Parts: sequence; C-alpha cells; structure tokens
Amino acid sequence: MEVLSSSTARAGRGRRRLIYEDRGVPEYWILDLDARQVERWQPDDSRGEVITGALEWRPLPELEPLRIGPPAFFDVVLGLSNKAPTR
Repeated sequence: MEVLSSSTARAGRGRRRLIYEDRGVPEYWILDLDARQVERWQPDDSRGEVITGALEWRPLPELEPLRIGPPAFFDVVLGLSNKAPTR
C-alpha cells in the first residue's frame, strides 16, 4: 500500500508498480488522498481498479479479512471525523 503525494504519484503508478509486479506482488494498493480514492493494481493490469465499496484483503484463507470502507477511512485520515471506521 502506498499513500500518494504530488511528488510520488507518477512513480507510484509507474515505476514502483512495475517493480512490485516484477517481484510477484499480487496486489498493490494506492491511496490517493487528493482524489479520496483507493486504486487496486494486480499483475498485468493496464489500469488500476478504483475501489468504491469496501476494500477487502485476506492474505490467508484462515484469517479474518481486513475491510476498509474508503469514505469513512478518508474522513478519519483527513481529520474530517474522529470516529474510527467500523468493520
């Protein structure tokens, strides 16, 4: 997961994404605070998937998944709410 800034956006979506893909990273998430969106990149994607609903990640089948609701998450991160997002 990478949080973009104006100085890292180009490298994050370009060079770093390709490095992670080359190393076999199955998913690469980009958090774009300015656009208030999450992109999920998987190997061979020509464009990242913009996540509009809950983002879910389960590294192992026997583990509970990590779930993030992007709107509530961004509200907390950007200081628009002090209430932690619920699962």
